Amino acid sequence: MTEVGSVGGVAAGGRADPGAVSVALQVLEQMGLTPADLVGAVVAPRVPTFAELVPQALRAVSSEASRRSYRSYLTKAVAVWGSRRLDEVRPEDVRDFLGHVRDTVVVRRSNTGGSNAMRNAYQALSYLYRHAVQRGFIGERQVVLRQVEMPRKQSSRRHAVSPQLISEIFRVARETGVDPELDVLLLRFHLETAARTGGALALRVRDLDVDQSLVQLWEKSGTRRWQPVSPTLMGHLLEHARRRGARDDGDKVFRRLDGAAMSRKRYGSLWDRLRGRLESVRVAQVSTHWLRHTTLTWVERNFGYAVARAFAGHVVSQSSLHGSTQTYVKAGIGEVAAAVQALTGERHPLAPSADSAGAVEGVSTAVGLPRVVDGSRERVGLREWLRAEDARTAGLGSLFEWVLALYEEAERAGKPRPDGDVLVEITGASVYAVRAAQRKVADALRRRAQDDLVERIRRLREEAEAAGMPRPNRAALAEATGVTVSAVRGALARLNMPARERGQDERQRALVERVRLLCREAERAGRPWPGRRALIDATGETAHAVRLAQADIRACRGVRAD
Repeated sequence: MTEVGSVGGVAAGGRADPGAVSVALQVLEQMGLTPADLVGAVVAPRVPTFAELVPQALRAVSSEASRRSYRSYLTKAVAVWGSRRLDEVRPEDVRDFLGHVRDTVVVRRSNTGGSNAMRNAYQALSYLYRHAVQRGFIGERQVVLRQVEMPRKQSSRRHAVSPQLISEIFRVARETGVDPELDVLLLRFHLETAARTGGALALRVRDLDVDQSLVQLWEKSGTRRWQPVSPTLMGHLLEHARRRGARDDGDKVFRRLDGAAMSRKRYGSLWDRLRGRLESVRVAQVSTHWLRHTTLTWVERNFGYAVARAFAGHVVSQSSLHGSTQTYVKAGIGEVAAAVQALTGERHPLAPSADSAGAVEGVSTAVGLPRVVDGSRERVGLREWLRAEDARTAGLGSLFEWVLALYEEAERAGKPRPDGDVLVEITGASVYAVRAAQRKVADALRRRAQDDLVERIRRLREEAEAAGMPRPNRAALAEATGVTVSAVRGALARLNMPARERGQDERQRALVERVRLLCREAERAGRPWPGRRALIDATGETAHAVRLAQADIRACRGVRAD
């Protein structure tokens, strides 16, 4: 066997031959390598294929939104390069892949000809190669994207929406849909806060600071910030959350009629409905992000770039053309609160006191909305307009009183009660809101008639006792009051009922109405009626009370019975 030292590799004493080392270094230099490259080649693990590395890399993504974005493009990469190792892909292969992504892009309302899809695909590949470098599968010099330029980003087509179109968007949202209250509140939230959709979806009860009129927004990349809002918006957010079943600090604020938390699909259905009724929204493909552009444009024009950047929640870029100056001139939360104060015309607790006097006058005409007053048009501030919208859709309280007053006025005039179409035209509310108000009014009038009948029977019995006569029987009471014997039987049962039982009866009636509403919403959505456990969770009542309510509804032959 030949000794290593005999060929000049290692001397007899175990030390390397200097001449051999010099020759080896010269050969490495000619090959463009270093001794470290040889050591790395010895200890580096096998380079994985795309099919092997992509699932592992996706599991390591911290953000769910980024994971969804990366998955779609890396899945395409696996379909094209699944059996190839990461170090086998060439720059021309990457360019061909980006072209494939551009040609197969799904056309959406924000389509830019595939340029954004190419950028997203490039970023997904960049993340995959960074993951491989961090795990030691490849070296920095093996990242093929270093030789491929990132596709250029096109300028955004979004811009500030005109006041007239904003007014039309709110009008259609108020007058259409199953849940106009949620739609209008959601639009107002985005218009006043300039928040992204993720901020609204993640908003929980614990994120509402009532004392300081602040909401905590959790947005993309896990960032969070405190955003000032008007006291009016804060009050409506709290009322909306509590009325729809939010009981714990961790419960979501925006909730559907059935009490479940709102999902991202709500935005899709809302804007699809708006595009179907407003041609300008359909042609321009307006979305929630356009409201963010509208508010931030107004803030920048009136309060400057620094306040607009803080209002939007943008971080200061380390590579900004303005250099380090931006670190020292960034706006504080007090300045953002002052902008909110001027935007809404409401005093904000964190705004400097010097800004309170000119808050209303500082409202820009860019967010004023035209309104007809006594035949003439005037501009109104955002605060007054939003309050007018909320008064129409903040629930059935005001609409219920409106319909009840119209019914009473028709009865006094000896005319028939106005039907649903007439009420929609008079009130400007949606068909669904009017129907719900009509049901509440009918129930209230029925209870009022029952209370009047009970009172009349009580007086008749007292008069008979005062005259020393026996109490009139059911037939005599029916004849005296002009109602049926069955109605008299019910009134006598209520009259003889203890006060505590009467209170329980009223509570059970309210529960029946709420269960009927939940069942009706399930029917409209094409879902089966909610089960007993779901009703218990939604109403907070006992299983026995829910069972009785379900029995009452079945006895009335369905949820539409009065």
